[in-house]
Amino acid sequence: MSTPRTAFRAGARAILPFLVGVVVFGSVAGSSARDLGLSALQSATLAGLLFAGAAELVTLDLLARGAPLLVVVATALIVNARLALYAAALSPHMTGLSGGQRLGLAAFVTDQPFVLTWRGFATPLPSAARAAYFLGAALPMWITWQAAHLAGFAYGARLPAQLSLDFALPLTFVAVLVPRLRERGPRTAALVAAGLYPVCAGLPLQLGLCAAAGAGVLVSALRGGEPRA
Repeated sequence: MSTPRTAFRAGARAILPFLVGVVVFGSVAGSSARDLGLSALQSATLAGLLFAGAAELVTLDLLARGAPLLVVVATALIVNARLALYAAALSPHMTGLSGGQRLGLAAFVTDQPFVLTWRGFATPLPSAARAAYFLGAALPMWITWQAAHLAGFAYGARLPAQLSLDFALPLTFVAVLVPRLRERGPRTAALVAAGLYPVCAGLPLQLGLCAAAGAGVLVSALRGGEPRA
């Protein structure tokens, strides 16, 4: 992966196993947008600008309930708070890029591309190659998300109502996490976060998950672990 081209290809190959979950989850989101009464253009705009499945489903649910726009925006920001942490973690490894290039890459930061890219930081690479690897993982995921969202909007009404497909995306997170539990840092972070979440679940504004995850990363860092994901 010493050149941007080979790094981009490596990132694209690495993300392939996770695209199945993206297809399913994107289809659910597109179908939900149609059920809410959005037009095809509104649905496509939402998918393109809000590249985050959980935040989109929460947004659609709040809109369906008639929530004020400020509440909808604030809730989406809270759900996506982890993405700011991902971007902050990636930024020091992209030192050779301009501010505009970093901003462009930040629009594609999601869970799986972040984890795959961070895992690759164990190998010394030029910042351009690291950026290309991240884009190679993130761009196919973005394209797949848009296509699945469109398909869900167009054909979601034909799926049986009892066919629950929204379990697929969490399974992709499990596939990413489990191999990392062999390392001390991720294992410590996961155990602390899992132990604290029942205590933090009652926090207002749905901050329980963010608080538990942040505590897990902090404890892992203080112990000298490397919480890469």
